[in-house]
Amino acid sequence: MKLRLLPLITLLTGTMISLLSWAQPAQKLALSPIGQSTEATATAENALPELLNLQQDAQIAGDRFALILVSQPDCQYCELITREILQPMQLSGKYDKKLLFRKLTIFDGSKTIIDFNGDPVDATAFASRYNSAFTPTLLFVDPNDGKVLTDKMVGINTVDLYGFYVDRAVNKARKALRYKLLASN
Repeated sequence: MKLRLLPLITLLTGTMISLLSWAQPAQKLALSPIGQSTEATATAENALPELLNLQQDAQIAGDRFALILVSQPDCQYCELITREILQPMQLSGKYDKKLLFRKLTIFDGSKTIIDFNGDPVDATAFASRYNSAFTPTLLFVDPNDGKVLTDKMVGINTVDLYGFYVDRAVNKARKALRYKLLASN
């Protein structure tokens, strides 16, 4: 029952925050979902490492791919996916040998990342390459060249099944990367 109420609570919270756009940050944190401390909410929002340098990520990745959450400031559904799906995946350790978790914040004005070829690129322009202007979006890419390994996931319908779909996409991306590595050898 608790999991089914979470999307409704999150939607209502997001609506209240939008209506109270003049509120101070401390007042906005007070509108966090029931049962969440402000410290837990802040930790969940910052759980994924920011995508900053794709060349460095390619060196770190080895034979892993990058799962990139395309997010934007104050995206309630991005926070929901991070808190309920991606952070538990990351903390489980089960995916350590499969992928790198990254978060790409778009519509942030001055946000610049280092591209695959070493050139600086605006984060929003980078997301546009993947037709990912809507948030949340999950991208599954090869960090060496940026090739898409499986279909992106746009939005969220229900938290109850979302983890299953993410896990299925992770497995597809992993297989695609393995085939790609085998073909290049």
